[in-house]
Amino acid sequence: MAKPKVKVERIDLTLEDSARSREIFTVVSYPTRNGKVTKKPLPLVVFATGFGGDATNYAPLYDFWVRAGYVVASPTFPDDKSRALDIKFVRDEVLRIAREPGGHAGAAGPGQPFPKINEERVALAGKSLGAIATFDAAFNPQFHDDVFDAVIAMTGAAATADRLEDYPTPLLLIHGDADELLSIAGSADAYARASGPKFFVTIIGGSHGSAFGGGDSPSEEVVEQVTVDFLDRYLKGKKSALRRLEQHGAVDDVASLEASP
Repeated sequence: MAKPKVKVERIDLTLEDSARSREIFTVVSYPTRNGKVTKKPLPLVVFATGFGGDATNYAPLYDFWVRAGYVVASPTFPDDKSRALDIKFVRDEVLRIAREPGGHAGAAGPGQPFPKINEERVALAGKSLGAIATFDAAFNPQFHDDVFDAVIAMTGAAATADRLEDYPTPLLLIHGDADELLSIAGSADAYARASGPKFFVTIIGGSHGSAFGGGDSPSEEVVEQVTVDFLDRYLKGKKSALRRLEQHGAVDDVASLEASP
């Protein structure tokens, strides 16, 4: 029997936050097998892009997560003023739409089903400025709630107000040691402060963007693999994923790993 072919499908949404008079364009990406949406609710990852980015400029990377069995919701931020609030609003709206009868076909468009989402399995990931907002949304007491089960921060830095010490949310940090825009010291500081299960992957010789394009270079493959491994461990509960993460995160001349599971 042929193995089912996994394809990435996308839904474009314009989410209106009337309380803050903001419209947030969001792309929801989800897997189909042989053209069919899975009946099983899937974990959700909210992805926050970097400065000047849009909902799909990191799709080549997060599509690896989609093909691994995750729904990804990625907004285009209207501005950089309140990204943490935007992240939480997008999360809550996507979960609301998913729980509506029939998967809210009106939001998805005629004939296009909305994916089923497991509300008990939600992660947050961000890149660069999106990673900074990710720290705020997940660890700043002003924004923190108990919805996010895991956090991925790529080439970011945590502010003093982000209380990583107080919230033991599993955290994966990825940073290049030759980052010319945001020093790897930001991720090193976050790793030192984090109190939950934590992992710090250093991309050896990596610049700010060199390992995050979703391509097939050795460093890009490290990022693709460790992010899926991390999500599999802390959203899907696969204990074997921890062993995979430790293997994929330490590659001679490509990447090194610090870990405290």
